[in-house]
Amino acid sequence: MAKGSPDLLFPKYFSAIDDGLDFYPGQICEAHVLYPLNLINVLEIAKHDPVDDRKTLFKIKSYGPHESIPSHIPLPQLKLESNEYYYVGKGKRRPVIVLGGLSTEHWTMRPHQTEKVYLCAPIFSVKERHSQQDVLTMQAFKYSNIFYLPPQDPLEKESAVRFEMIQPFMATSLQRTKNVDRNFVGLSTDIFSPFANHLTKFLTGDALDKDVDAFCKEYGDLLLQSFSARRPVQRSPEASSENVEEVREPSV
Repeated sequence: MAKGSPDLLFPKYFSAIDDGLDFYPGQICEAHVLYPLNLINVLEIAKHDPVDDRKTLFKIKSYGPHESIPSHIPLPQLKLESNEYYYVGKGKRRPVIVLGGLSTEHWTMRPHQTEKVYLCAPIFSVKERHSQQDVLTMQAFKYSNIFYLPPQDPLEKESAVRFEMIQPFMATSLQRTKNVDRNFVGLSTDIFSPFANHLTKFLTGDALDKDVDAFCKEYGDLLLQSFSARRPVQRSPEASSENVEEVREPSV
């Protein structure tokens, strides 16, 4: 059962989009999202094959964020320079929302090596550890880094976009998500404006659109007020009608 309120900001959070060769802002895709780690894990050379770099054996070694990582011999067949490393991380394939992207040709200056890179915001599903109060606070726009999404096609569970986890992806690593009607899908036109406004506030501290921001704030305040008014009360056996204590959900 969803923990968020059924009184959504708009009825539809997602809609079908045109089938194109490019990716659009607001489009839902799937990608391998990496999690930030406290330690830096790299593959160090354990045994080098001088004939074929691709047969080189590596071992994982961890470094602190302020430790220097030693250089190594260049590995041309792996296209790895002496000051470049293979990093070992932890991640998961999950849905993401495309924010925007550009071609790399203005940096590489090599048209034949051009790649398109897209900035995307990962989507995380709500967990058991999140109380109803937590989820409603997300839904009410009270967390600057979180944008709530209800369990609507193509998402099976209520979820949250986490802006602090935004990361780049090559176009070739993104897979477009389809809805039950086999159409590519993205944020609806109605919900994209609140989404863009909340993202801008996270990045700059200022609203993108003051009217949209005021609308979202009013909605969030009413949502939390309505929840507080409906919450049950808990009475001890000795409690009188004048001594009633409100039940509070645990927060994380």
